[in-house]
Amino acid sequence: MTFIPSGGFGPATGTPVAGGLGPSLTVAILNNYTAIRDKIAEQLATLDTFLTVHATVPMAIVAPAAVVVPGNPIITPHESMDPGLVTYRFQIIAALQSQTEQYAQNQLDQLITGATSIPTVLEADQKLNAATYTVQVTEAAEYGVIDYAAQRYIGARFLVEATSS
Repeated sequence: MTFIPSGGFGPATGTPVAGGLGPSLTVAILNNYTAIRDKIAEQLATLDTFLTVHATVPMAIVAPAAVVVPGNPIITPHESMDPGLVTYRFQIIAALQSQTEQYAQNQLDQLITGATSIPTVLEADQKLNAATYTVQVTEAAEYGVIDYAAQRYIGARFLVEATSS
């Protein structure tokens, strides 16, 4: 199993952005986003199902693989009376081999529910090793044939939300 981490962001630079977020808060949000994304990928790498887990979006994958992709919307700052509380959203693409449909579908079923499911593995450590306050899989969607980088796989997309400051 190979875990491919993301890069990260450097020190704060630039001018304030729309919505009142200054450069240091913007960089802090991006650094948190990167840290949370990496922790999600690390948790997914504990599953024997995947050959490779990508913390960033690759141009191509070798199935079985998981890819952590930015969600939509990516972040929602100021989620409470605490102006620093941010909700981060991710999408996990679980892509399994398409040549062995029944085997891939059985593996996919195990990723959706049970002891080796993506929700169970991610939600077992709510803090993702101190990167978040909470993490939860909010949805499993597009079960079946999915496309990634102009290739077709048996797979699903999982939506994940994490909160942090």
